[in-house]
Amino acid sequence: MNLKIKKVFAVILTLIIISITGSVFAADITIGGISLSTDKTVEQGKEFTVKINLSNFQTSATTVTIIGKIDYDKTKLEYVSNSISSNTAEGWDDVASLGEQCFKESNMGFLFENRSAAKIGKDSNFLTLKFKAKADVEGDANITVNINSVSDATNFDGASTKITITKPVQKQDTNGTDKNQSNDKNVASNNNNQSTNSTKKDNTIKTGKLPQTGENNTLWSVFIVCASASVVAFVLYEKEKYNENRQDK
Repeated sequence: MNLKIKKVFAVILTLIIISITGSVFAADITIGGISLSTDKTVEQGKEFTVKINLSNFQTSATTVTIIGKIDYDKTKLEYVSNSISSNTAEGWDDVASLGEQCFKESNMGFLFENRSAAKIGKDSNFLTLKFKAKADVEGDANITVNINSVSDATNFDGASTKITITKPVQKQDTNGTDKNQSNDKNVASNNNNQSTNSTKKDNTIKTGKLPQTGENNTLWSVFIVCASASVVAFVLYEKEKYNENRQDK
């Protein structure tokens, strides 16, 4: 074998080694990231959930381990509870049964392992958290998931979301009017009704005086009739007396 053939053989062997080595390492490469799904606006004192999902997840490894930590605004939010995805069809193992703690509430750290990585969905949920908006605050509160490692991945991203805490919305009646405004209108209506009733009562009292006025008119009529009768009687008496005196003469 001459020198030229040896060089060609060496180059081919090198390419084969590089190709095999590259395939071995490529089998462990994991790419993708984390996505968060939750309500964007929450009322004071209300609970809400945050779903932590894999996003565009791809791997050729047989086992995948995810290690990370969750940060949130403790001045505006309260942690309530967590639930780990029970979708066993995707192959997530109960890490706690392996002697490890899958979620640690004291520092909000987590460790998940999947020994059937080929079953993991490209976009799938693996952890859900429940929070509560504090009752005496308003404004924006951030929740962030930081990823420490995902198997041999070097480009696996975390995620962050912003929650806006608002005051409770005033409930409206069927006419679309705030209950407070409706109550104010009811109070005003009641006042008007009371005023109207009061006016009616006053009118009733005044109307009740009318019979007294009629009685006075009747007394005056009787008096006039009696007086007239007296005058007529006096005139007739004087006339009769005059006639008697005339006859005597």
